[in-house]
Amino acid sequence: MKKLIVDLKNRNLLIYILAFSIIIVLIIVVMGSYLYHFYYETIFNDFKDSNRTYLNSVVNHHENDMKSLEDIITQMSLSGNSVEFVLKESPKKSIALEEQLYRYTSVSQFFSQILFFYHGDQYLYTPTTSVSLDRFLTQGLLLSVTSGESLSALLYEENSGMHVLPEQKITGYLTQQFRDLLSDSVIYILPVEPKKNSTMLFLVGAPYYDNLLFHESEDSRQSFIFWKETPILSRGNLNLDASAIQPNTSYGTYEQTETTIENERFLVTTITGESGITYCTVQPMRVFQNKIMSGQWGILFILSVCSIPTSFAIVALFRSLTRKMKKITLLLNDNEDAHYNLETIENGIRILVETNKKAQEENIPLRRTKFISTFVRNEYRDRDEIVLEAQNVKLNVDYDFFAVVLMGDNENSNENKAHEIMLNLLEENGNGFGIHLINNNQSLFVVFSDEVVAMQKLFEEFFAIGKSYCENFVMSVSGFHSDFSEASNAYLEANSAFDNRFLIDNSRIIYFEDVADKQQLELVPDVYLQRLKNAIRSKDINEAETVVQEICMCLKSSRQSLLTFRIFYNDIIHMMITEWNSNHVNFKNIYNVFALSQCLTIQDFNDILCEICRKLIETKQVSGNQKSDIVSEAISYMKENFQNPDLTMSTLADFLQISGVTLAVTFKNEMGISPSDYLAIIRIEKAKVLLSDTKMRVKEVSLAVGYEDDHVFIRRFKKYAGKTPGQYRSELD
Repeated sequence: MKKLIVDLKNRNLLIYILAFSIIIVLIIVVMGSYLYHFYYETIFNDFKDSNRTYLNSVVNHHENDMKSLEDIITQMSLSGNSVEFVLKESPKKSIALEEQLYRYTSVSQFFSQILFFYHGDQYLYTPTTSVSLDRFLTQGLLLSVTSGESLSALLYEENSGMHVLPEQKITGYLTQQFRDLLSDSVIYILPVEPKKNSTMLFLVGAPYYDNLLFHESEDSRQSFIFWKETPILSRGNLNLDASAIQPNTSYGTYEQTETTIENERFLVTTITGESGITYCTVQPMRVFQNKIMSGQWGILFILSVCSIPTSFAIVALFRSLTRKMKKITLLLNDNEDAHYNLETIENGIRILVETNKKAQEENIPLRRTKFISTFVRNEYRDRDEIVLEAQNVKLNVDYDFFAVVLMGDNENSNENKAHEIMLNLLEENGNGFGIHLINNNQSLFVVFSDEVVAMQKLFEEFFAIGKSYCENFVMSVSGFHSDFSEASNAYLEANSAFDNRFLIDNSRIIYFEDVADKQQLELVPDVYLQRLKNAIRSKDINEAETVVQEICMCLKSSRQSLLTFRIFYNDIIHMMITEWNSNHVNFKNIYNVFALSQCLTIQDFNDILCEICRKLIETKQVSGNQKSDIVSEAISYMKENFQNPDLTMSTLADFLQISGVTLAVTFKNEMGISPSDYLAIIRIEKAKVLLSDTKMRVKEVSLAVGYEDDHVFIRRFKKYAGKTPGQYRSELD
């Protein structure tokens, strides 16, 4: 009987798995249908996108070339009387006009020839000659479609904008003088704004449009260009008539429609550019259908292949499931004859969950310790992450203020007892946690609250507990902060106050605000930080170490306190690791804010920052981090000639044989600062050396570093060094 019940249970499980199998098959069928529909839509969208991409390339190229025509028209308009003259009255001007036209033609990759006609004269100009209008129309340039009378009327037109003559064959004796022998060409006729007293003709040969509208031979396509719904030209292998196409003339908007031409479906893609020219490309729908046919068999094959292994997988699943359930039951029941029992399994899992929950509860202090340590080291990304991590360890830190508390810690029983009482008090009256800093012989508490007064009251209770349990109890408190990103600075403040325990009365709480240096923090100029970034980007460890030394000397010369050094170095190291450590290398063995609090000399700070730079350079993967030849030559030239007062960005650009704009843009993109700022840094750094190592007067130093005006030198020195040359020299004494 017992065996029968077990067998029935097994059959029930088999029924469940069979039902599950049917559902899986249905899901496969539904998913297959969905995949086919999705595949259809994807291929069709790709088909449309490919046409838009092709047409977008054509439009961008051609519209840029059309803008070059507008630029030429503008330049001719600004020339005024230099181009609009009567040949018989000013024959010499014709030479200059022909040279100007020649320059336009020689640099153009768009039009093959350019012609200019002033309405007040009877002569038309090419880059090489002038010809009377009558002779031009009857012998010089003969069009196969447009008559001479129509062309003459367009030349004298003053009240309308651009005209475009469709592609047509051109003959006449002038074609022998053109840069390229023209066959079929499109002619653009534009009035010279704003007076419209002159007209220019731009002849664009067939080779340009052959390249512009080029497509692979297997890519069935026909492309058109329209002007005001009039077809200008066509390229492609479909031999379609432009009259069958109705282009969309709305500016800047792609329109794609399906249309039937000669019993075949086509996708028509059109757009009108800023010049008013409409572009159109046509591709047969059979291209899309062929892609669908080649892909749908793959989907059917995948579905059929999936069905067979699915069946075997379900059978294997049934056997594996029954074996594993029996093993689980045996783990929970010592009876080897027991078959799987869902109730037994459920009870066992419940016990495991409760045990794990209890273990998590017991592990809360360790997790809180890790959270507080990570918070003080500023290793969280933002406030939301901090609040979430605190909730995971059952702490609420989402308050307006927080402060860091440090106490002496020798790990004796009395101090441990006081620490435990403080933690209990903190849990009852506030939010936060305390940890031991073993290497520093300190206990660290971080307290969060919405009221500063409430925090101060809690600190008084902490101090009373410490005094009652410990001899020579010392307690320091940082300033009250609201920005969680200032956690490291708060620790450094508390540590600075703690370090003053031998200098002030430690029979009371030592607040940072009572011992803080009141001097104004003089920030290191941004140019040093930018140079340090450039050194890391260029993997130049020597330059990085030089900049680190200069940063330290800048802080030292401004009489900054030890706390200022620690805060500034903490900020700059955190910034560098955050910005450059793309490989997520562990820097904890080199730097953390607790180690920084032990730095007592300039060399200590330099060693940490230089080691960070070295590690970043070793692990950094940067493409193109070598300076270009232009930047390298510019830097070398400035270092060799900085003492020359005549060295300007213009002379530097001339030396490099590039334009000033190219120099400025290239240098700024690679170095992060302008070349003029870089030159100023070279000069100021050299001036610092002269001020410290020589007895030269300020005016002499100014001349020695390339400034003829010592007033300009003093202003520049103060901008980059934060003080005047006199102040800099006096602080060195």
